[in-house]
Amino acid sequence: MTTTAPLTAISDHALEFPQGEADYILEQTAGIGDNAVHEAIESIRGILGNRAAILQAEEAWGVNAKREIAAAASLVSACRSDLAAFWQGGAADSFNIYIDHVEATCSAAEAAFGEIASLLQEMESKMVEVYVQALDFMAACAANLAEAAGGVLAAAEDLLFGVSQAVLGAAARFIEDVNQLLTGLLSAAAAFDQQGRSARSAVIDIDVPQTVPRSATDTAGWNVRERPAQ
Repeated sequence: MTTTAPLTAISDHALEFPQGEADYILEQTAGIGDNAVHEAIESIRGILGNRAAILQAEEAWGVNAKREIAAAASLVSACRSDLAAFWQGGAADSFNIYIDHVEATCSAAEAAFGEIASLLQEMESKMVEVYVQALDFMAACAANLAEAAGGVLAAAEDLLFGVSQAVLGAAARFIEDVNQLLTGLLSAAAAFDQQGRSARSAVIDIDVPQTVPRSATDTAGWNVRERPAQ
C-alpha cells in the first residue's frame, strides 16, 4: 500500500478553524435566508473529526505493536540459534518446525499491523488534505463577499430578495465547491472502509500456533550437548 504525503506535518495551529472568517461569511449571506451556507461551514468544521484518536491509533499499530512483534521475533530467532548449537535429534526437529510456525506468525502479524497503520495514515492525510482545501474555499468565498460589499451599490435590478447577485454567486460557488469536496471525501471513506475490512480479515486469519508439541518435549528424543564452561 502506498502512503500519502505526510500532511500530518502541518501544525495544529495551521489547522485551527477560522471562526472569524466563518462569521463574516454567515453575516454577509444572512439575507439569503437559506441554511445551506451554514451547513457547508459546519461540514468543514467537522471534517477532521477526532484527528488525535487516529494519530494515536496509527502510533499504536505502526510503532508500538510492530516494535513488540519485532522484539518477540528477534528473541525467538536468538533462542533457536542458541538451542541449535547444543540440541539435536527428533525432539529438536519437532521444536524447530514449531518455531518456524511462530516466526511465520510474527512476520504475518508485523505485516498486518503495518498495513493497518498505513491505512490510518492515509485516512488522516486525506482528512487533512480535504480540510485544507475546504479552508481555501472559505477564504475565497470571504474574499468574493468582501469584493461584492466593497463595490458600487447594486442597482435595483441586480438585487434578488434584497441580496446582490454577486453575493448569491459567491455563496452558490462556495456551497457547490464544498459539496463536491465532501462527495469526494465520502467516496474515499468508502474505499478506506473496504481496505479496513481487508486488513481486519488479515489479522483474524493469522494462524497463531498452539503450545509446543509434545514431540518436542519428549526427552527420549533429545540429544543434548553440554554447553562449554564459560
